[in-house]
Parts: sequence; C-alpha cells; structure tokens
Amino acid sequence: MFYVLAVVVMTAQMVITTKAISGDLFDAAITYVSYNHVLDAIFLSAFYWLLPARRKGWMWLLIAVVTVWCFAHIIYNETYHDMMPFSSWLYWNNLGTVVFDSVLGTITPQAIAVVVLPLVLLVVYLLFLRKRVSRDTHFMRRRWLLALVALLLPMAVHGLRLTVGAVRNGDTLENRFANKYYNFVNFRIKLYPLLNGNVPFVFYSIIKSCQGVTSEQRSQAQQFLDKEIPVYTDNSYCATVAEPRNVVLLLVESLNAWVVDLKIDGREVCPVLNSLVADTSAIATTQMMAQVKNGRSSDGMFIYNTGLLPLPVQSVAMDYGENEYPALAWALKSVNPRYRTMEITVDRSGMWNVDHTAASYGFDSLYLQDVYRDTFIKSRQSIDKSLLEFASAKFAQQRQPFYAMVFTGTTHVPYDKLEDRLQPTWISESKSYTPYVRNYLEKVAFFDRQLGAFIERMKRDGTYDNTVFIIASDHSDFIDDDPQGRAAISKRGIECVFVILNSGLPGRRIEGPVGQIDLYPTLLDLLGLNTYWWKGLGHSLLRNDVHSAVPAPGETAGDTSSPLLHHQQQAWPVSETIIKSNWWKK
Repeated sequence: MFYVLAVVVMTAQMVITTKAISGDLFDAAITYVSYNHVLDAIFLSAFYWLLPARRKGWMWLLIAVVTVWCFAHIIYNETYHDMMPFSSWLYWNNLGTVVFDSVLGTITPQAIAVVVLPLVLLVVYLLFLRKRVSRDTHFMRRRWLLALVALLLPMAVHGLRLTVGAVRNGDTLENRFANKYYNFVNFRIKLYPLLNGNVPFVFYSIIKSCQGVTSEQRSQAQQFLDKEIPVYTDNSYCATVAEPRNVVLLLVESLNAWVVDLKIDGREVCPVLNSLVADTSAIATTQMMAQVKNGRSSDGMFIYNTGLLPLPVQSVAMDYGENEYPALAWALKSVNPRYRTMEITVDRSGMWNVDHTAASYGFDSLYLQDVYRDTFIKSRQSIDKSLLEFASAKFAQQRQPFYAMVFTGTTHVPYDKLEDRLQPTWISESKSYTPYVRNYLEKVAFFDRQLGAFIERMKRDGTYDNTVFIIASDHSDFIDDDPQGRAAISKRGIECVFVILNSGLPGRRIEGPVGQIDLYPTLLDLLGLNTYWWKGLGHSLLRNDVHSAVPAPGETAGDTSSPLLHHQQQAWPVSETIIKSNWWKK
C-alpha cells in the first residue's frame, strides 16, 4: 500500500510541475495524468523493492528529492520562465537573502501542492502504515524480479514509443522547450534504444555541462575569428581621443524597456529615465534584446564587458569566471595605463563568483555591499540609495580617468510585496494593472528617483561633464499582466533599455532590434579604443545599421534577411568554444 501511495504522490507531483511549467492552469494540472509520469515514478522508485523490510522507510529519501526537485523547478520557472539547468544546483554560493526573498515572493499554489502532498502521505504513513511496512516480507523473495520489472518496463515503453515514432506534438515540455533552451525539461526518463545512439534526455544538461571542446570546434571558431571579425583601427566615430574621459556603466537590475514613457493615471512612472532616453544628445534604444541565459545578471556583466555571449546551459561566471578574457577595462588601460577601474556591485562576496570575475574583466577594485550597506536595510530591495551615494562619493575622490561598472538591485524580484523602506506612492493607489505589476513599478520609480539624485551629485561634484555615462538593463524580467495589454509574454517582454549620455557625438535613436553583445564594440568606437585587438563578436551601432538579433541559439528577432544574421547566429557557438577552451590563456 505504501509503495502504491508513494508512486501516486510522485506522479501527481510531476504532473503538477509539468503543467505549471508549460503554462496550463492549476485546475487543468490535476486532471492531466500521463502514463509517462506514472512510468517515471515506477522507474525512480524501483530501488524500493531492493530494500529489506526494516529499511522500506528509506523510500522517503526519494520522495524528499522529488519534492525538492519539483518545488525548485516551479519556483525557478516563475522567475526565469525556463527550466532549471543541472548546473544551477551546484551554485551554492548564490544562496542568500535575495534568493530566499525571491523564493518567498514567487511561491505558487502549484509549489505549495507539491510540498503538501508528501506531507499528507507522511501523516498517513506514521499513523497507519509504518509498522505494517516494516513487517511486510510478502514480496521479499521476488524483490529482485520486481525491481527489474520497475526498471525495464518504463524503458521498454518509452523506447517502443520513440522507435515507432509515436511522439505526440504540442503537449510535452520537451517539444516546447528542449530545442529552445538546451536543458533537460522534465522527469521523463526517455531512454532511447541503444541502436539509435541517443542519450537519455534527463542527462543532457549534465553531459552538456561537462562536454569539452573538440579540435573541429576550435578550428571552426578560429576560421570565424579570422574571417568575420572586423580589423578597423580608425577612431572616426569617437568625439575626441585627445583627453581620456571617465566611463560609468550603470547596469540596472531587471529593467524592462516597456517602462519607458509608461504613464499611470497621466503621470510618468520614471520621469528621469524618460528624459534621458528622449534627450536629443543621447544615443538610445529600447529595442535591445536580452541575450542572458542561466547566469542572468552575471551574464549581462559578461556580455557588456567582454563582447562575448554566455553559455546556453551553464553560468559563465560560476564555471569559467577565472578564465582570461579581453575586456573593456583592459582596452582602456591599453590606451592609457592611468585608467583606474572599479566594480561597485549590490552583490555580496561569492555571489555569482564576483570576486574572481572582477579580476578577469580587468577591474582594479571591487566594492561589495558590505562596504556601503545601510545597517537598517535587511534586503537589497531599497539598497540602490546607499549604493549610488557611495558610487558618486567614490567618483568625486578620483583624480585620474576611471571606468566604473555599477550594478543596482532594487528592481530585483520579488514583486509580491514591498519592503517597509519602500513606502507606497501614488502608483500603489492606482487601479491600473495588478498589485504584482504595481509593486514592480514602485521599485522602478524608486530607482528612477535615486538615478536622478545620482546624476545631480555627479554634476555638483564636477565629474559628470567629463564622463561618458551608459545606462543598460542587465536583463529584462517577466511580469504578468503586461502593461502593454498583452495576455502573454511577447518579444517585447525581453527588450532592454540602452542609453549613452555625454558621448560628444550627435544624439540618435536606434530603431530595430539589436543585441546586448553590440554594446561592447559600440563603446570601443565611442571611446576611441579601436587599436585594441579584440573587437568583440557584436556590431558597433555607430558603424552598422543593425536591425536583427539572436536572443538565444535558434531564435531570431527583427529582419530575418539581414546580412548580419549569419554572423549573429555563429556568435553563440564561437563564444561557447572560446569560453570552454579558455581561448586566451597565456
């Protein structure tokens, strides 16, 4: 009886998780029971038959693992709308306040259900089944046979189903996400017939994470770098190279492009940002496509600083953060060794391996939240005030040209509630949108006020006029009830903000999709750094009419007939080869 109930619970957990991730309603989830989930539960629980009667309670270890697995996937999907890759389970350094805040803010009925089900079973087990299970020796003589059946039956059914080509389309996570995200997608043990030469899909991300770089891949990458990377060295798109200028790259957490010019009840949500984007002297776009993957914010930092794309499955910062990379900081130092470079981040030590990546990207100094953190702030939801005050004070002390990357945090999830320090404003009083969206917009508005104060302090201290100031989203975020009125997330949902201020060049509004990877070569042009040997894998927006982007492998945005599209597509595998082989290691 216990075994049957355990299989039923695990089946229900997997059904709920599958339907939650695939976007179906919760009430639809409980009516959807695929034989695949039943077979997978039987497969996973096969070891039950090998346990002696007194050890049958060890079955709870498996139930606990499945519960954690289901819960994590549902929560991860709520934030990233993606499957949780295997490599993310290994990033223990990232656990902290912001992670727990995010989890608490994204718990759904489905997540609660996958936890409650085994708890109910536990109560039943302790009250009625425990003694009976420990004394039940009825199947002990046949336990090896039963275990073998539990293992081979799912393999045979899945193998037969795939062999005869009876794969249904449109109702499985594999069909919806596998090719797009390169992850394992659910609990189905899809053991393909050995003669087909395929790998069980559940192990795909593990193998992908451990996979090295072949000599053929290296050769293809070298050919790409030799033939398709520009060799120009002129600085014709730079306003001046006579005097080195300060550079500030402000990375804004989860800044969606649709907040620009957004009004609620006739009032602007972010008037400061709106004015900067609309400034006729600014170079700006609200159509920069997010290209981050599972490294999220750390991927954004990586792309902007190195001109490379992240890995489709792993986090570059966590797994390859100590590699040697060409970067914007190194480019500035190559032109003028006097450049002082610093990273000022909302993160704490160890988060996204920031201690090592800062050095890899050429930063002389790293300032973490412990340096400036307001002791009254219990989370980073309102930390941008302290962060930007510290940054402006640090800039005022500099007596030589500097490059600073400043990474904010207020607009990070969760959006289910506001921290006490973020007092509700007229946005929360509005009847527009859901409370969840209004909370996000409250955070955007708070950041916007801090941005205005930050710029005013730089102007007052005399550092602004000699500073090229770049504002860019680290990535977009998925917000339900899209303020544009769309019922589902669209391409607009992955667009980021990109603004260059004080460039010295004529202002322009860049139309058409561009990629995050295009920022690096644009800055080389803008800052007169084209003598630097690494031009990145993107395209300078000052030299090229870019109207297309490849947000992820296999995806395209914008003009599909663009002559740049092939280059943009190849940039993904070339970047992966460069990263995994530590291409520039001396």
